[in-house]
Amino acid sequence: MTNTATQISKPILFLSAALGFLLTLAVMNGDASGRVNLLYLLLIFVAVPLFGALLSIVGLLSRDGINSAKLVKALPIWTNSQRANMRMLERQQLSKPWYFVQSQAAALAYSIASLAAFIVLLLTTDINFVWRSTLLSADDLLPILRVVAAPWWFWESAQPTMTLLEQTRDSRLLNSMANAQVVGQWWLFVLATQITYAFLLRGILLTCGRMYLATQFAKWRVTHQQQSKLPPSNAAEPTVDLAEPTQVLPTEYVLLNYANLPLEITKTLGLGNAKAIDLEQRYNTAVVVLVKAWEPPLGELHDFMRLNHGVLCPVYYRHEAALPIPAQYLDEWRRFTLQAPNWQLYLAPQGIVQ
Repeated sequence: MTNTATQISKPILFLSAALGFLLTLAVMNGDASGRVNLLYLLLIFVAVPLFGALLSIVGLLSRDGINSAKLVKALPIWTNSQRANMRMLERQQLSKPWYFVQSQAAALAYSIASLAAFIVLLLTTDINFVWRSTLLSADDLLPILRVVAAPWWFWESAQPTMTLLEQTRDSRLLNSMANAQVVGQWWLFVLATQITYAFLLRGILLTCGRMYLATQFAKWRVTHQQQSKLPPSNAAEPTVDLAEPTQVLPTEYVLLNYANLPLEITKTLGLGNAKAIDLEQRYNTAVVVLVKAWEPPLGELHDFMRLNHGVLCPVYYRHEAALPIPAQYLDEWRRFTLQAPNWQLYLAPQGIVQ
């Protein structure tokens, strides 16, 4: 079994990091005078991360989870191999915790890129932090900011104060501005909100999510192995005919890696270069489909076989070495192949039954 279930998706990380960097640059540039509304930063650096984390947790606990990573799945950026990995996770009933982990990884990548953009702007520009509100006064806002800043109570210079609030209140009707040293003092508070509510929060959720996913993956693997070793439920059940394996390949064929076997394994089979499978394509020539011997045949593979002809090649391997196929796995594929017209079961020399 590969570690596909616990891998972090690089396309999701790249898109999230790019989005975080670009949005932070846009927001922190402020208005024409370079003024950035502190209340707006509270919305995107505190409220949105907290809401996103809550949505991810609810999605994990609910029957039909939904999160940002699951939505990204609908984008046309995935290869056939990556989509096959996603379908495999769904078959293993691991897709929901996997999407939760991907969502936290995406948010963490977003936060890291956002922090990087924020630091770049601090070094290269003068950001003027002000706040505007029609309904809120400094007396109303200070308790809210103190609650926000509670996690870093020990960091005195990053705590909000009444004096700073009064000196950085801005009005569109006034032409006067507080001096540059005062309006720049909010940067430590803003930095602390990003570190706490975006970086640290998602980092904790990512760690917990990966531990949970690894646990669920281990349970699935144990259950699957136990089921494969169960004896027949009825000893008197009639014997089912089995397809006779062959060791002869078609003269011309296309090699398809349905099981996403590692490159090291496909090379040892000596069958040529394997391509990712497209389950909806009809091939003009015979196809050789690589499958994992220990995984049961699925309906989507049967649908593909009805469109094409060729041979199935089950592969059993451990530690990047092809091994003989245990009899209980091979018999399952022999039964499956017998039901598929125009198909044979091919045994590579490495796959001769034990």
